[in-house]
Amino acid sequence: MAYIERRRLEQRDKSGRTKSVVRYKVRYRDAAGKPHCETKRRLVDAERRKAEIELDVGNGLWRDPRRGEIRLEKWAADRIQTRHDLRLTTRTRLEITLKVQVLPRFGSTPLVRITNAAVRSWVAEMLAAGHNSVAFTLTRYGGLFEDGSEAAVDRLDTVLGGGSKD
Repeated sequence: MAYIERRRLEQRDKSGRTKSVVRYKVRYRDAAGKPHCETKRRLVDAERRKAEIELDVGNGLWRDPRRGEIRLEKWAADRIQTRHDLRLTTRTRLEITLKVQVLPRFGSTPLVRITNAAVRSWVAEMLAAGHNSVAFTLTRYGGLFEDGSEAAVDRLDTVLGGGSKD
């Protein structure tokens, strides 16, 4: 069950005067019982977000928004370790492809910062540089990016083997 907490803060404006500002903190627990909170400026936004959270948590669809702050190199390494369905040669080829092609460009980038446009421009650059295996690589290993941070993985999945999800 989520609830809204009203918070009154004192802030200084540009002239140095202090004014009282109200913020609304939406507090809730995920399905595992871990507490989370989000702050909104308007009560109506807080109520809307509270309703969304309650619906998502109740239906098992809620995802932690901080998952997108993970860098691609860490997320990919963790994901490869959990892929027990890969043969040794496939796993080796995937690790080499990630190390040589994907991680130099996106490795230190948080998942939420990887946009469709960035991935598409990278693919165009790789193809222009004569790396004709890029399209094959992206479609072949799309399964690596089946889960993870919602929006980032949707973006990656679009190019890394999924359909068009613009």
